[in-house]
Amino acid sequence: MTMYLVNSFSLNMLGGGDAFTVNIKKLTVDEARNILAPEGHLDPGVVLAIGHADTAAIVGTLLGLPEEDVARMVEAAKNRPTIKMATGDKALVAQYIGPRLPEGTTTLPEGARIEFFLVEVEL
Repeated sequence: MTMYLVNSFSLNMLGGGDAFTVNIKKLTVDEARNILAPEGHLDPGVVLAIGHADTAAIVGTLLGLPEEDVARMVEAAKNRPTIKMATGDKALVAQYIGPRLPEGTTTLPEGARIEFFLVEVEL
């Protein structure tokens, strides 16, 4: 089982197979933090695939992650991998909702928010 941290979910992320069941559960910030960083630091097994460095920094800060974890998330965003989820894989989606983020943004604009969802893939 692989755990991904992403900022969106797409059907293109589903790997081989013809039929899937996708379960989605909305999470609180605390629940998301406990999944990604149960010991206070980002679990090293989490595949980081947030698409933009600014979004990664905002998500890491919102989750209350240590600076070195936020820096790792920002660096990973520069070379995000293509995601292909298989049965048993999970993705924690940090879904940004709001106006387009200006380049270099370090905080959420007024009226914007990030909602967290856990996506689980089954056959």
